[in-house]
Amino acid sequence: MPAPSPPPLGVSRKATAIVVSAVATLTSYAAICVWFLSAPASISSDDAFFFASSLTRFSILDFSPHFPGYPVFVGLGRAVHNWVSDPVEALALTSTLTALLIPAALGLAVWRSTRSLPALLVALALGASLPLLPALAISGLSDGTGLVFFLVFFACLPARATNLNGTGDTLLWWLVAGISLGLSICARPSYGPILAAACAPLLIARPRRSAVLVLGIALIAVPALSIMFAVEGWNYVLEGWRFFQGHLFLWGNTAFAERDAVSWFTVFHQQPLIAALVAMYIIASGALLVVRSVDLWGSAVLAAFVMALAWTLIMQNPENLRHLAPILLLGSMLLSRLAAQSSFGLALAGSALLVNITVLAGSTNVQGAPSPLQQAEQLIDEQRDEALVLTRHGVRYLRDHLQMARVYDLAMPAAALSAVRSHRGELYRITSTPIDQCASEHSSHQRLPARVLGETGLWLVEVKTEELPETCLAGIVD
Repeated sequence: MPAPSPPPLGVSRKATAIVVSAVATLTSYAAICVWFLSAPASISSDDAFFFASSLTRFSILDFSPHFPGYPVFVGLGRAVHNWVSDPVEALALTSTLTALLIPAALGLAVWRSTRSLPALLVALALGASLPLLPALAISGLSDGTGLVFFLVFFACLPARATNLNGTGDTLLWWLVAGISLGLSICARPSYGPILAAACAPLLIARPRRSAVLVLGIALIAVPALSIMFAVEGWNYVLEGWRFFQGHLFLWGNTAFAERDAVSWFTVFHQQPLIAALVAMYIIASGALLVVRSVDLWGSAVLAAFVMALAWTLIMQNPENLRHLAPILLLGSMLLSRLAAQSSFGLALAGSALLVNITVLAGSTNVQGAPSPLQQAEQLIDEQRDEALVLTRHGVRYLRDHLQMARVYDLAMPAAALSAVRSHRGELYRITSTPIDQCASEHSSHQRLPARVLGETGLWLVEVKTEELPETCLAGIVD
């Protein structure tokens, strides 16, 4: 009997490449898991502080957490808090575990829509190397949780939802997809317009099936909203209006903000590799349209991607890079599909992966330090003096933890300037940028670098008030 012929050389090389890629991706993901889970739990912003407070006492009016309440994320955090006594550690574990699920959820969504092993590997690699994944994990915020459920929504769309004849199209999958969307919007309500855009093609192409989708959303959203309204009453509506106005025109740094602030143009100028990554995903979406490879599933992803671009650039704060995460993940889904269909897509995916790895390697601090905000708080607290602290970062957190200090919010510079003029003693300024040169000459500085991309690095400035000329006071509060 003749011996079986060996597989063609091309097939053997392709199989080897797939195995090597899979091993490299899984090894990298394991290393990321170890690093995330070993990072110290710390508060990185006022929003994280509000979430930690909500694990022990839920009150939107008392900013535990802030509006609109994030009931799913708080519920998950409280479930973890039953096993972890410290609310800060419970919060950190919640955001870390959900962020670690993002690569798997991304891969599952792509696999169910394409049934392509190369597309799956590309999705897993892009998800595991996502530059903002560390920030989503250690921030203590709800972004990662909302994104995981959003990706599960795409994974729950029927495996053959692209076929309009309904093959493999069951009501159960549509119901689970709707429940996933409900969980996503209740974990991260600011994703609402993006989620709605993803639903639009489904509502048009499958109106009857989409009724089940809406039912699934309602099963989560209606009870969650009812509970928050029952807790706060009509004050919940009033707080919502105040929050909307403040986010749109004051502190949110949106396109409608009335004060000069950082713009997305500035951010992309400072982060050219991130700008290049976004550009690659835009090219990938255009290429899919050109080759007419956008089916119902692809239409939902593409609609969400376009809305994510518009919503982020117009309505989200450019000081927080994590707002780009939906764009990068949705773009990764589109690029993964393109990579399975053309050599151009595969080359573009390789370029995107190289950019991801370059950004991660250049922006990740693996020394295991707490957040810059917590470092600043600890350094000031060590002095044990009645200090005056001026900051725009973590005002509520610092007021809660620095019992001997007076903390002034630089969003109200007049009050801060008056306090500086009357203060005799230690004066600290916490800022993300170097202060005015005149004030800088009469102060000492300590750099508190960001741990990951998307976290705000800080300067802790100790001002020598006895040497500070009157002409330099304005530079302290600017």
